[in-house]
Amino acid sequence: MKTNYHSHSHLCDGREPLESYVKSAIEQGMVAWGFSGHSPVPCKSTWNMKSENLPIYLSETKRLKEKYANEIQLYIGMEIDFIEGLVSLTDFADCELDYTIGAIHFLKQHPNGDYWDYDGSKSFFQQGVDEIFGGNIQQTVAYYYEQIIQLVETQKPDILAHFDLIGKFNKDNYFFNENDKWYRNLAYNALQAISKTETLLEINTRSVFRGLLPKFHPALYLLKSAKELGIKIILSSDAHHPREVNSLLKEAAEFAKAAGYKSAVQLFNNSWEEIAL
Repeated sequence: MKTNYHSHSHLCDGREPLESYVKSAIEQGMVAWGFSGHSPVPCKSTWNMKSENLPIYLSETKRLKEKYANEIQLYIGMEIDFIEGLVSLTDFADCELDYTIGAIHFLKQHPNGDYWDYDGSKSFFQQGVDEIFGGNIQQTVAYYYEQIIQLVETQKPDILAHFDLIGKFNKDNYFFNENDKWYRNLAYNALQAISKTETLLEINTRSVFRGLLPKFHPALYLLKSAKELGIKIILSSDAHHPREVNSLLKEAAEFAKAAGYKSAVQLFNNSWEEIAL
């Protein structure tokens, strides 16, 4: 599985120019690589692509796709934030993307009007739970999974990013117990919604290689449920630096096998295809 379709450059919250990722992918023997910059959003954000950079992103990825056509297959995608009533994947329909990654990073608004980026930091997560949901973590998580369901049902992205990211700062069950029935029911309901679409479930390795969590997204018990529901998967490192283009993808494949998967999906020769793990 020498492919990866989730990456971020200096045009959003990554660390290097787009071409440096391509060169690193080629050096590591990858056969396909996807660009997926964070989409611009009409609200305050320190990490999304600025609107003025979108034309630069689209033109530069197209240039690189042509330049390296004989060395690696390159695909132009975007990780698009879905914010109910504010921004959706359809807002970028004119970008002529090869694929889309749907994501939930913002949940409702703080009293000052700013949209809550819940995965900014542990303290910022606590602040959002307190200010927006009155300290009720169960309501917070329920709203998150409701947004996941709305995203896959109405926007139909090719890939769903980091399914259970709401637990990014929940190491050792700090904010809630993932073994509780209420949590597992909410997550399972969202998986059921995904199973009724063609959206691929991403196994995202970033939280592990950054040391935030000892497990990939989604957690193993959720991935096992996804397998039972017939949901197809794709492996992603969510690279924010060229050295991360292949980070823990081999381990992600073994993780998928542990959940019962025998294959994953990749975009190759301009079509989605299953490949054995």
